[in-house]
Amino acid sequence: MLSSSLSLPLGIAFLIGVLLFGIGTALTRSAKRAEAVAAPPDATPQPRQHSTRDAVTWPLDVDASLVDLDETARLEMIERLALVDTQWSVAILRAAATQERAPAIRTALERALANRSS
Repeated sequence: MLSSSLSLPLGIAFLIGVLLFGIGTALTRSAKRAEAVAAPPDATPQPRQHSTRDAVTWPLDVDASLVDLDETARLEMIERLALVDTQWSVAILRAAATQERAPAIRTALERALANRSS
């Protein structure tokens, strides 16, 4: 058993730790809540209009870091967007259908758009 002279500082240190944890958690939650209120998501975001006619830029509508994806990665993205099947994903698939020239990708896009549930 701990001596009474050691248990008091340990108890105080524990209470300070719990207090700091609670404050940190509250601040993090309030910051996330304020962020969500400041920028509510648009219910039906539209894909950006791209100026380059022959460039495949539709993956940028999903994520700005998806630059220069190869054909395999674009096929996988089409499959995933078809699974999501929301207005947002269908708009991106339609934009992809206007940009893609590769036969395998065009076939996957046609299948994805034909099989959508809505």
